[in-house]
Amino acid sequence: MKYLMTFLCFGMLNSYALDLNKYKEKLRSHMQDMLGTNTTNKLLGEAPKKKEYSVEMPKIPEFESSSTDLNSLNKNIPIKFQGEKFENLSIEQKRPYRVSFIKELYQVTTQTEAKDEDIINALNGLEQGGDREGVYRGVVLGRVYRSMETFVQAPSDKLLDFVNFYAEKFLRKAFDNDAMKRLSFYSIKRVIVEKTLELLDVMAPKASDIHAWYAIFSADLARKYPDVLVNKVRSQKNDAYHFEWSKKVPFQQIKSEVIIKLHMVMNSLDEPIGKKDS
Repeated sequence: MKYLMTFLCFGMLNSYALDLNKYKEKLRSHMQDMLGTNTTNKLLGEAPKKKEYSVEMPKIPEFESSSTDLNSLNKNIPIKFQGEKFENLSIEQKRPYRVSFIKELYQVTTQTEAKDEDIINALNGLEQGGDREGVYRGVVLGRVYRSMETFVQAPSDKLLDFVNFYAEKFLRKAFDNDAMKRLSFYSIKRVIVEKTLELLDVMAPKASDIHAWYAIFSADLARKYPDVLVNKVRSQKNDAYHFEWSKKVPFQQIKSEVIIKLHMVMNSLDEPIGKKDS
């Protein structure tokens, strides 16, 4: 009985403390108007910090693997089978979405319009069982993109800052700045996206980790680059929105959005030498 009473009293005190904290936070804004922030903080204590995101960033694993090897290992993971609504569409119903993806992919990777033959070849690949990631690799490993990589244009400081921030937060990796400066802008884009796709494959056995990572990734870019990610879905700054979206679409669509968003952001941070000097 003694232990029961102690437990009940402890519960009542905790409940009272929670109610009191809630009341204090309601008072805070009024007190700040009258007394100022410093005095209010002295009386009530520092305001609790708001969580940046509603979902938790998953643990990002270390990885140094070939994405080709990973693809063969991850054929039966749960996230491969999500996105039933899209997968159940007919080939004809999927075609407009696929063509839209192909056109946008060429625009953000090579920064040129896709030719009719490019669209037809990529579409044939998708309709014969290929995936969006494969289309992307075909572009960045193809002759045109390789020739663009040979044009060594020094990356801008803005781009390098983004790469360092992104690699630390979302890949848990560090890149050597001096080494990055020796790469062309197009090489940097390919390397960053390549590493990200590898990470997603490593994380894929646990679908909830992919959803959480993608939610924070998407919300973070939407908040930092609102003038770049402007369509209705990509511009959403709420991570919960992206979390729910990512649960409803095929894994390949998550990957294609990551590819597109990263290229779009890095394109916006590229400053040609002539532009820097002007």
